[in-house]
Amino acid sequence: MLENTLLELYHVGCRVSSEFYLRDISLTLKAGECIAIMGRNASGKSTLFSLLIGLHQKDSGEICINGKKMPPLSPQEAVNQGILLLGQNQPMFRDLKVYENIYFGNEITKGRILDNAKMRQEATALLARLNIPINPMAVMGELGYAQQQLVQLAKAVCSGTKLVLLDEPSAHMDAAGKKSLWAAIQSMKKDGRSFLYITHDPEEVLAVADQAAFMENGVLSPAEPVTGMDEEILASRAYGIRPGGLYERARAALGEEVLRVESPDISFGLRQGEVAALLGDSATAQGLLSRIGGLFPMRTGTITVNGKKIEPSPLSAVENGVSLALDEQAEEELEGARDLLESGKKNTPALRALFRIRQAGSSISGAFSSWLGMGRKGEYMTGGNRRREMMERALGCRAQVYLLMDPSAGMDMPSRARLYARFGSIAQERGALLFVTGNWQEAVGLADRLLVLRDGKLVCDVPAETGAAQAKAFLEGDL
Repeated sequence: MLENTLLELYHVGCRVSSEFYLRDISLTLKAGECIAIMGRNASGKSTLFSLLIGLHQKDSGEICINGKKMPPLSPQEAVNQGILLLGQNQPMFRDLKVYENIYFGNEITKGRILDNAKMRQEATALLARLNIPINPMAVMGELGYAQQQLVQLAKAVCSGTKLVLLDEPSAHMDAAGKKSLWAAIQSMKKDGRSFLYITHDPEEVLAVADQAAFMENGVLSPAEPVTGMDEEILASRAYGIRPGGLYERARAALGEEVLRVESPDISFGLRQGEVAALLGDSATAQGLLSRIGGLFPMRTGTITVNGKKIEPSPLSAVENGVSLALDEQAEEELEGARDLLESGKKNTPALRALFRIRQAGSSISGAFSSWLGMGRKGEYMTGGNRRREMMERALGCRAQVYLLMDPSAGMDMPSRARLYARFGSIAQERGALLFVTGNWQEAVGLADRLLVLRDGKLVCDVPAETGAAQAKAFLEGDL
């Protein structure tokens, strides 16, 4: 065992199915070190994490933690050994405050009574030490995605975690969120905490990792220092391609306006063959897509597609040619609406009311199942493949307006290249596409127009070709 070594894997093998298994995995991770793992979707990265948190058992080899050879790990034993997985979509308690989430399960008490004042004080100091600018009294559900991920890192420190497994944690973050995440990780490394970090982003590897390893068909290459590597080298090693030309797509002549959003804070239109990127305030952007998709009513203002008003129902959105890829729950609701309409049902007020009742029942059932912990057994899986499949289904629908939330989140570069080519096909077929992204290069490279949201308002709407500098200034708060 090397000095200060936290985790060692010696020739570990794990058969997952008759078609896939991890083979001869060897890895050494020191205390205070971060090793990034890159590779195509379904190459085995998340399966390795499943093994480390006890959801799979090794068939061969040895796992050592702090120099001690470990018996087969169960999920609870992994926690006891200080191993914690933070994935893309792991919820916390939305109705509790930040400090309550941080100390949930590790509460500070005074006798038999919770010492809330002490927990608030300790949480404030912890967040400051990690360079996380979040009010410990804020309600968790009111935070953006990036802030929630940062709170999870603070919780990891509070719970005594030694090894943090991060699976595409910045997939839904903008540039500012990523910088806050990276700063928190560097602070935790100084405290001796270690990281295995799955990412498809070469920039991220260079920002946080000490070493990089590459996974292909269940085989992990030896970890190598990132010193001397650049983004092109990392992309080439991971995917066999170079990132140049990734955002090239077919451009189309623009036609008639097909989508119009009118409200006091956000007003814009979208034309046939046009691709527009929404940047900035991701919570507002997500809410906007939900409303165009008929999931929620507009508080003030209207949404029209081809001049027809979208009622607050997925039935109305689908009937008028809207396809939405937001999350799995939204996808189920629009698919249900599509099935009803294709069965010959008419979009009447009575049917919309009945559909809302069914939506509410489904939502309650899903929340109750989550509270009971149902549906969490089996292999931990990254969101990359699920996101790819969701985008393929949404873009495969016959529609006039396509709405995509973080379309490439968690995808490897080859999958992203195929997705971007499909953007071009949609535009050529006279479809209009509106996508939310925190990736500036993706926005500038793919979009015809850039729309920047800030504090619930549309503050910038410019052509990507001529207005990128202006959009970036608004995005970074310089204007």
